[in-house]
Amino acid sequence: MHLFGGLLLLLLLLLIALSTGELPLAFDEQFEGSLADIHGRWTLLDECPRAACRTPDQVWVQDGQLHLRMTHREQPYEKDGKHIEFDVGGVVTKESMGFGYYEARVKFTSSGGFWQAFWLNASPNSVSPVPGPRQEHDIVEYIGGHEYIEITIWRWSPRPYEIVGKSRLELQQPRDYDSCLSYEVMRLSRSFTQEEVEKKAQWEGDPEQMVPGMNSTMMREAEEFNPADWHTYGMLYTPQVAFFYLDGFPVRKFDLSSKFSANELRRQYTFLTSQVTDTTAEEVTLPPGGEPEVMYVDHFKYYKLPGVQPGYAPYEMIMEAETDKDTELGR
Repeated sequence: MHLFGGLLLLLLLLLIALSTGELPLAFDEQFEGSLADIHGRWTLLDECPRAACRTPDQVWVQDGQLHLRMTHREQPYEKDGKHIEFDVGGVVTKESMGFGYYEARVKFTSSGGFWQAFWLNASPNSVSPVPGPRQEHDIVEYIGGHEYIEITIWRWSPRPYEIVGKSRLELQQPRDYDSCLSYEVMRLSRSFTQEEVEKKAQWEGDPEQMVPGMNSTMMREAEEFNPADWHTYGMLYTPQVAFFYLDGFPVRKFDLSSKFSANELRRQYTFLTSQVTDTTAEEVTLPPGGEPEVMYVDHFKYYKLPGVQPGYAPYEMIMEAETDKDTELGR
């Protein structure tokens, strides 16, 4: 009970700090100007982690928005021993950030098969990751055509690699609610069982139940939630707890201290990416040579939490080679 009360007090204090502007805004990307204007802050990804290649030419900045294109090629090609039919876009911050509030306003495409995400990782490179402790926080993932979005927390290192928390938010459900209405809130999604996780991928570990966050907003009728509309997704990253937000409301919380020691948590690089996997490639409805689909990002902001900050995992630590199959394959 004391722990719950302490977490609630922490959340309320941080929400007040955010609303009053007391948390310093440490990174504010409005994507103004042209692509050249963001080069000092973002790296355009150039990699082939799965069934698609992320290429710099699929990233645009236009009308104050980041455009991550998804192209179904008329002429497939071979690269790194893979048959590539899709080129997609992705970016990662050049600067790592610590505890605080991460937020992006995003409009996904609903076109089938395209896996789009706003996520954090202790390594700026998902193909050749940094050594040492690594975590990943998937603030939102949406696969076009699916009836849900997902939130996931991963431990990549030290071993075993595992999903430590996972939750699915079903679409066409109310998204504003009161903390007292726990039954109504829990209907919004379900957490994965170990069997379901293993069915999807062979990861070790037992995912924790993510539970609803608390807020004082009364339940009201909400129109259908559509990821293809503009929505704001966020995460409050603290030394003990991660809170996940949808349109300003806390929808999930996860007890980081139950799975990570204090010296394990690391500063995080921010990724905005699109992707196609071997599985989702079968769901792609965009014909070869068709007009590219686009994931739009209006802004990204990071508010720094005062006090202690996690350790670094800088670029200089990136391993030159890590060839075993245990390396993460990207998003």
